[in-house]
Amino acid sequence: MTPSETPSATLSLDLDNLWAYLRSYGDEEWRTYPSFLHRAVPRFLEATARRGLRMTVFVVGRDAEQADHRPLLEAIAAAGHEVSNHSYDHAPWLHRHPQDRIAEDIARAEEAIGFATGQRPSGFRGPAFSLSAAVLDVLNDRGYRYDATTFPTILGPLARAYHRATSRLDAEERRRQDGLFGGLREGLRPLNPYRWDLSGGPLAEVPVTTLPLLRVPVHATYLKGVTYLTPPYFYLYLRETTVGW
Repeated sequence: MTPSETPSATLSLDLDNLWAYLRSYGDEEWRTYPSFLHRAVPRFLEATARRGLRMTVFVVGRDAEQADHRPLLEAIAAAGHEVSNHSYDHAPWLHRHPQDRIAEDIARAEEAIGFATGQRPSGFRGPAFSLSAAVLDVLNDRGYRYDATTFPTILGPLARAYHRATSRLDAEERRRQDGLFGGLREGLRPLNPYRWDLSGGPLAEVPVTTLPLLRVPVHATYLKGVTYLTPPYFYLYLRETTVGW
């Protein structure tokens, strides 16, 4: 890379709300739908504006339906960020549903996001990276340009085991989340963008960023976990993954 060349990258943010995190860990407080978007969104907008960055923000439909969230999401779109679909209810087992129920979920989120932001989503990321052939067919049928769900890391099963060990899920919730973060098969998917060859036509796939060879992720949740477990490794990892940037 010469000094005159500008590195290019895709940047995205999953705008998962506090209630979604509490739900994934089996905390019953999630049912009150607590939110931290009023703190998170202004910080995000300030940080990206200061650096001149534009990102794709994956929004949960249930949050977009809340009247007090709409000005926040409208501000994201007004700042030039792309707003995309992160499902309606952020249920990690969405991919297990029949196709008609998947279509209902995606359409409901799409309508809420469009009403709040003025943008009709053209991209989708499944909650907790959950994906199935039925999800892809629904996206294709609804005219989506791309999916951004696949997470090609070999650490998916390890992350799932850690999640189970630190959560308070009951037996039924554990069963429904047994595909969380994907398995070894997903870990071997391509790292670069590609296309799904579907019966309704091709659909672009933009994988979550993963380092080659070792197939470890460049992902905030992963980095946060590494920080808690082994802070020295976190700094080493961060230094090695940002060389040249």
